[in-house]
Amino acid sequence: MAGSGAAEVVGRNPGGSEVAGAERAASAAPFTARLTRLLGSLAAMRTGSVDLEELHQAVAARLHDADQLYTRGRRELIELLVSLGRPATIPDLLAAQPRLTQSSLYRNLASLDELGVVTKVTSSDDRSRYELTEDLIGHHHHMICLRCGRVDDFVVSTRTERQIDSVLAHAVDGSGFRPTGHRLDVVGLCAQCV
Repeated sequence: MAGSGAAEVVGRNPGGSEVAGAERAASAAPFTARLTRLLGSLAAMRTGSVDLEELHQAVAARLHDADQLYTRGRRELIELLVSLGRPATIPDLLAAQPRLTQSSLYRNLASLDELGVVTKVTSSDDRSRYELTEDLIGHHHHMICLRCGRVDDFVVSTRTERQIDSVLAHAVDGSGFRPTGHRLDVVGLCAQCV
């Protein structure tokens, strides 16, 4: 990357104040722990940056265009995905909201995935994880634990995103491939597995 070789990580801590900093590879703290500490609670950040009413309107419009109903159960599922703040498995969703039934979750997630409201996230284990699509909640990246499969989201500054895009464009230069975006998965061990 051009510049100082540092990546700015930006988020909001649980108190709502902005967190920013330059992360250097030479730091003694493990990468995942530094990101987790800097980002604070992603759920708090998402709740602060996602307008739930606007989100519901966008989902309702998408479902309406597909002649689908935006039921109370689907609305609750959307709010649950936002509140969890990270890609969630069916067991994660059931644990967070025991009133939900497994069959309804599978059915609603499959429909919402087909309509571009949720997306599956691939991890290091065989369980599907679901989150809202980036066009609804914003561009972000994933930290994937190689031991337990946990997936957490993280965001970087606009400046760092531009640097990543530039590096990737340079990497594929001459191949005939034209990048239109990127997805970044950082793999390693989560705080519980370290």
